[in-house]
Amino acid sequence: DTAELVARQEREAEASRKAAIASRLADGRAALEAGRLGPDIKDGAIDAFRAVLKLDPGNVDARKGIDAVAQAHLDIAMKAIAAGEFDAARARIDTVAGIDAGATGLVSVRNRLGAAERSAAERAERIRTDLAAGNKAIAEGRLAPPERESAYNAYRSVLQVDPDNAQARAGVGQVLQALLKRGQSATQAGDFALAAQALDAMASIDAAADGLAAARTALEGARQAALEKQQAERARLEQIDRLLAAAELDLRAGRIAAPASPNAADRYREVLALDSGNAAAQAGLKRVAGQLLAQAEQAIRSEKLADAGTLLEAAAAIDARADGLAGARRTLADARKALDRREAEALARQERIDRLLGSADTALRAGRLSPPGRDNALDGYRAVLELDAGNARALAGIRAVAAAELTRGREAIAAGDLDKARTALKSAEGIDASVDGLSDTRRILADAERAQAERQARAEAEAAERQAREAEARRAAEARQAAAEQQARVARLVERGQQALAAKRLTTPAGNNALALFRQALELDPSSQGAQDGLEAIVAAYRDLASAALDRNDPGRAEDYIARATDIAPRGAAIADMRARLAAWRDERQAREAREREARAQAEAEAARVAAERERLEAARRDEAQRSQAGRIDSLLSRANAALAADRLTQPRDDNALDGFRTVLSLDPGNEAAERGINQVAERYVTLAARATRSGELDAAGRYLDSASQVRPGLASITLARESLAQARGAAARDAASREAAAREA
Repeated sequence: DTAELVARQEREAEASRKAAIASRLADGRAALEAGRLGPDIKDGAIDAFRAVLKLDPGNVDARKGIDAVAQAHLDIAMKAIAAGEFDAARARIDTVAGIDAGATGLVSVRNRLGAAERSAAERAERIRTDLAAGNKAIAEGRLAPPERESAYNAYRSVLQVDPDNAQARAGVGQVLQALLKRGQSATQAGDFALAAQALDAMASIDAAADGLAAARTALEGARQAALEKQQAERARLEQIDRLLAAAELDLRAGRIAAPASPNAADRYREVLALDSGNAAAQAGLKRVAGQLLAQAEQAIRSEKLADAGTLLEAAAAIDARADGLAGARRTLADARKALDRREAEALARQERIDRLLGSADTALRAGRLSPPGRDNALDGYRAVLELDAGNARALAGIRAVAAAELTRGREAIAAGDLDKARTALKSAEGIDASVDGLSDTRRILADAERAQAERQARAEAEAAERQAREAEARRAAEARQAAAEQQARVARLVERGQQALAAKRLTTPAGNNALALFRQALELDPSSQGAQDGLEAIVAAYRDLASAALDRNDPGRAEDYIARATDIAPRGAAIADMRARLAAWRDERQAREAREREARAQAEAEAARVAAERERLEAARRDEAQRSQAGRIDSLLSRANAALAADRLTQPRDDNALDGFRTVLSLDPGNEAAERGINQVAERYVTLAARATRSGELDAAGRYLDSASQVRPGLASITLARESLAQARGAAARDAASREAAAREA
């Protein structure tokens, strides 16, 4: 039975392993088909195929899958090289190297990447050099011929290599714009010869360039305008001289500025309208502004602030930065603020005094005389005196508050509220110690305090005697009631304990079990016979429970019951009987368990002997099979390598290299020598195709590549060879077309 169980388990394990291999192979093929190659993505094909090899290191399908993943990465790398995406291509090549450093075509693709990078670097270096030269020439102002090493020549050199180069095209545009700007600047500066030279150079690059025609028109217009400007300038200078002479006469006559008309300020402004930088007119206006400022300062000192403002605005209109203008404006502003502040403060102070007096009068009428109450009359009158120390209305109000406090004190004495009376008198004295009637009221208060003290002493003595009699009577009654209540409580506890005992609530739940209730009764009355009988009944109940637990083969529960009974009556005779029965039960169980352990040990020893014998026989069988298969594989590899050396790649049937290597893989799916041999067969066909291509046997080259694809589909070197063949066919077609054209012309 044991041998059959082991065999069944082995068959199930093998079936599970094969199912896992098939599942992972399917996952790998699906991922490969979907382009999830790996190993840097989740659920990649490479991870699935590697997982198969962990379960079956020689699985040929998994190895082919890994080769296919490598070839897919190489194909993507070739496309990236063609697109100039060298970093992406290198990443794919590195991925293939990490998968299989000896992958077919890896070296060829890596060499192709190196050659492409060198070619791109050389071309980029030439473009970079020419662009740098063009940028430098623009910065130095060497724009176009006849200037040596011009920017235009450098950018044109770049466009000959890369007609779509955006920087070079932009550079030519910059040259045109710079020439246009040079021509326009020269036109504006009156250098008409330089302007004509720049526009001619611009036309030689692009006769239809934006702005060229307009610039030429502007140049001609500027030449004509220059002549007219010279004539106008002579007339302007003559008018300026007349205005300056008239302004000087106005200054001497005191006609400084408006409202005088004519005046010196207006004449100087007319000069500046004709010549904004005329020094004589600027100096004249400063003199006018200085005289206006002096007049304004005198007006401020005389507190004629409106006149001062008018004069300052007139000075600012002439020269907004005149010396002393800002200071005079600040002085005027300060004078205006000071006047406004004095007027506002006086008005606000009087308004506050009026509000405070009104609030204080209202509080006095309402009886809110003094602190600590809020909004009281005293605080209001005192706040007025802080603003106006001699305010007669506030002083009279304070005297009225003191008199009102004294009146309140007399009323409190009459009502028997001496505390309130003392507070009122203290407040009145604090407000005005000289208030009329203060001394008389204090004597009346003292007499009332003595009478009140005598009445309170008599009342306290009578109350103390009465309380002593009542306390003695209360203690006697409480003692009698406590004794009766305790006996009733003991009886209730014993009754509840008996009910809990009948309900089998021996020690649980907490607070409502027989043990707790009987013990509470004994704490109140240690001589209670009912409570003592109850404890003995609990011990007897636990004895019965322990016996029943042993009958059910539950010694743990029995021991728990005995422990609970021991807590109740540690020295009871029933406890000793229970412990003796428990010990006898355990002795019997130990003897039974010893017999069972001996039987199990004998069965396990027999099973181990059977398993060891089965493993020895299986190992001997495997060794014999491996020796036989290894010899056959070595023989097949020798014959296949000999056929490869003799170029018997796929023919004749049953005596060629490909069949030999495939036979080896059918016996040993993971045989690396056979895999390498198949790759060598495919590479040999690629080599034959390359030779045929070079010798012009293009059809033969195509057949060789077809054979290589059948041997090892997806090999990267096949793709490269097909590209070379396509180029050769294109060249041959062009040569044939050229010969036909030459023949037709002849």
